[in-house]
Amino acid sequence: MKSKVVLFLSTASLLHAGNPDLEKPLTAPKAEPWIKPTIDIRARYEFADTDGLDQSHAFTFRERVGLKTKDWNGFSALIEGEFSQAVIDDYNSGAGPTAEPFDPANSPILDPETNELNQGYIQYSGFDTVAKVGRQKIIYDNAAFIGNVGWRQNEQTYDAISFVNKSAPGLTFSYAYLNQVNRIFGSDADSAIGFLPGFANVQYLAADAHLINASYKVSDTLTLGGYAYIMNFEDSSVHGIITLSVLVRKQLWRA
Repeated sequence: MKSKVVLFLSTASLLHAGNPDLEKPLTAPKAEPWIKPTIDIRARYEFADTDGLDQSHAFTFRERVGLKTKDWNGFSALIEGEFSQAVIDDYNSGAGPTAEPFDPANSPILDPETNELNQGYIQYSGFDTVAKVGRQKIIYDNAAFIGNVGWRQNEQTYDAISFVNKSAPGLTFSYAYLNQVNRIFGSDADSAIGFLPGFANVQYLAADAHLINASYKVSDTLTLGGYAYIMNFEDSSVHGIITLSVLVRKQLWRA
């Protein structure tokens, strides 16, 4: 019996000696900070050549800098600024004479210089639902009707209440109420939207809009969906726009 005890202790000592990780003192996991910085930087060059106008060259930088809180009982918040500078500004930003660069003789490249609040919202996540109140990005489907115009330096955001629910398996239901659409033309824009008759302001659109979007994933290759976008704009002679649609997304070939 005595020899068995000695053998057991010796074996344990050998196992302990062969595993240096066991010799490290146990430490408590590092606490997540209450506030985290966020940063996204993009450089972009674009060339444009429109008939009847001079060629344009744009080399721009865009920075998004913000602060995001950690989750607390499902609640979190984000505030984010967006800043854009033109290093090569041989173009017309299309945002009116108070926005830079402005040169009506040049081909349009819709990336004005700007400094503005991009997002600022409070979020709740729980019960298979994400709800947001405040200025935010909203992107539905392929962004053909509702999106952030992400290929431009100054993205489009919305002053809105939104939620996305995924309680039912395979089903995603989204709803948003829009109070204002903050367009891509920046904080200094002041002209009317020439290519959309009846809209008086290129910087933002005061809205009274309800967005309903739903999709159901039938399989890995098939998704069915539909949406109803009921939009009224206060600073427009256009009384209302209603868009109704159904969609089918089918993957025809899979590697």
